[in-house]
Amino acid sequence: MTENRRFAPNPLPLPRARPAGRSNIPSLLGVWVLTLSAACAARVDRGTLDAMAQVAIPRPPTVSVDDCGWQSGASLATTGGPWRLGDRDPTTDDYRRLVRIARAAGTRLLTLWVLSELDRANTCARPEYNMPAAPSDMTEFGLHWDNRSHVSEENMVLMQLMREESA
Repeated sequence: MTENRRFAPNPLPLPRARPAGRSNIPSLLGVWVLTLSAACAARVDRGTLDAMAQVAIPRPPTVSVDDCGWQSGASLATTGGPWRLGDRDPTTDDYRRLVRIARAAGTRLLTLWVLSELDRANTCARPEYNMPAAPSDMTEFGLHWDNRSHVSEENMVLMQLMREESA
């Protein structure tokens, strides 16, 4: 007798609990996607499901690109620091590529910026934004922040590009 199941059994074990401070969401999402894929594959094998017609995984409402705006410095991702390009400093052309990728995908990208790197007036060093007036320093340099070495006309070109391409 053939067993009539609506979905294939889940072949994957549930994820183990993660250490404090780490989310289970990526693991659970992976289990969900793999389970859905296995269920669809099992039904396609039995000829009971036209996968392209009945299964749709929706697009996310947006995709975010973090750590935009770094002007210089190597990537510190391996030590828990910011991710950067690594071998070279980013240019406006890198951000133009992001715009082209978003257009090709038919969406917009949410870009999250490290604004201190674009600080043209050393605002991050102002006393009202640092201790003891503020709960923490604006940057790791506190009142000694000096961004003059990063100020360039390229910053203005980059910001104009972002203004033109923003929603």
